[in-house]
Amino acid sequence: MKTIDAELVRKLLSYDPLTGMFTWLARSPDMFEGNRSRDESCLAWNARNAGRQAGTRGGDGYVIIRILRKNFKAHRLAFLIMTGKFPSAQIDHINLHKSDNRWDNIRSCNNSENMQNRPIYKSNTSGYTGVHKRMRDGKWKVKIAANNKDIYIGAFENKECAYAAYVSAKARYHPFSPSVQQSPPSAER
Repeated sequence: MKTIDAELVRKLLSYDPLTGMFTWLARSPDMFEGNRSRDESCLAWNARNAGRQAGTRGGDGYVIIRILRKNFKAHRLAFLIMTGKFPSAQIDHINLHKSDNRWDNIRSCNNSENMQNRPIYKSNTSGYTGVHKRMRDGKWKVKIAANNKDIYIGAFENKECAYAAYVSAKARYHPFSPSVQQSPPSAER
């Protein structure tokens, strides 16, 4: 079985870095093997797939593209096409939309950086990352994680002020992470 590298992927797929979309390219007969003639296989494949959008959205929200009987996440293929190599680290979707594979929306990062760019937890009642209501006095508590430690930022009368403190702390402790949400998240995510 062939190995997957940038050269092969570029022969099979076209990637538009502005839209993040992948399109199947027409194939030549030498790319086919099997019982049918290469010409027949090539004509059938090109009629069915060439020029069509590649990939399907998996149950986890990521776009999956199958090459040589193996599934690949589209954001990793985008990185391969654009840089010539698979990422050595994780790939993060900056805007948190797992199917948005535009080049300016994906970045190579380590696990810590990836964890700093997460959607708001479903159990969050404030609507803001890092802001939680303290039950004993009803104030809005702010904390942030840095260097594997939780850092207490303070308690505030309203959640908007608490979130402003979180944004300030985020800029201090996570200066290279993507921007944080500036308003409560929409239900669309």
